[in-house]
This record gives sequence, C-alpha cells and structure tokens, in this order.
Amino acid sequence: MRARCVEKKIFARVSFIMKFFDIITATALVRFTRKNSLITFLYAYPFYMLATCSNGLMLMFAEQRVADGYILPALMGVNLATLLAHHGVYLSSQGFFYYIADENMGGVYMTLLNSLFNFGTMWVDTAALKTIGVMDRDLELDEDYCKRYQNGTDIYDPTETPFTGWDSFYYMCMFSIVAGSIWYAVFFKKIKQLQKTPVEEFRLTKNKKLLTDEK
Repeated sequence: MRARCVEKKIFARVSFIMKFFDIITATALVRFTRKNSLITFLYAYPFYMLATCSNGLMLMFAEQRVADGYILPALMGVNLATLLAHHGVYLSSQGFFYYIADENMGGVYMTLLNSLFNFGTMWVDTAALKTIGVMDRDLELDEDYCKRYQNGTDIYDPTETPFTGWDSFYYMCMFSIVAGSIWYAVFFKKIKQLQKTPVEEFRLTKNKKLLTDEK
C-alpha cells in the first residue's frame, strides 16, 4: 500500500477507528459463537477467505483511490469486512475449545488448544510476507512519484503507474483461495460432525489416568 502512494497517516487513522469496531464486533459476535461454535466457523471461514483476498482488489485500485480522495473509506470497508470475518473464525474456535475443555486439567488444556491455534495461523502470515518480499525484491520506485497526489490536483493515469502485470500479492491471494477451498471441502463434513459430538467424548475416560492421580 505504501508503494501505491497510501500515506502513513491514513493507516494511523484506519487503525484508530478500527479499535472501536474491534470491541463492538467482538462483543456482538460472542453470543453467536457459544452455542454453535463450529457451525459459525464453517460459515465464517469462506467469508474470511474472500474478505482477506479483497485486500488484493484494494491493492489493485489503491493508487486510483488516493488520486480521487476515497482511499480512507475504501480501506475502512475492507478492514471492517476482514475484521468481522476474523472475529467469526477466531471466536468460534475459542468457543469450541471452551466447550470441550476438561475441568480436570484446568486452564492448561485451554491454553494448549489456544497456543496450537495461534501457531497454526501466524506462521502462514509470516511465510506469505517473506514470499512476497522475495518476489518483489527487484522492484524499484521513484521516490518523487507519489508527490503528484499530495496537492489533490493530479489525476490518476494507469499508463504512468510503475506497476504493470500481476503483483505478487495477487498470486498469493489466488493460491490462498485455492488451498483454502480444498481444505474447506475436505474437512467440512468432519468439522460439522464434531459439533454434534457429545461433550463427554472429549472428556478423560476412566481408562485414562487423571492428572490428580499422579500427585
């Protein structure tokens, strides 16, 4: 986005405003993710993929939105959609972990599940950013290119943009959609079936030694 002439102050404004939406959406979605957590997850997951990859469209038209002065509401819309989808996925998974957590193991079990969930998501973001960095390492921009939009009089000309062809971010979005869709198709029935599994099936059985027995 910075290379598309989006100034840092725009990101600061979006980040500040989204703090309020973050609290509001998280509070509102908690009640929907407690009873049918995995069903909520199955609905939120495809929306999360689309919302995340909508950033690709935002990136494609970012410079044009800067030129016409609508970059702030455009970023707000994309970030709000992504935030809603992210809360739907995260809160539903946490709701399921809370549902199956065994009281005999206290907070250890819940912490372990949460740690595994975070580990399984954060490395994907890091690997994606590293990949984009390698693909764009030879891209050089004119330092004065974005100054044309600072006075608000210059008009966006697609023939003058330094970005031609497909950006590496677009390839990452396409790969994410394909990989995510395959994963969704493979695990959809299994995840849906877990929602119907009695909570007792996730509990420690008499054949397994309790942690308290070892003390």
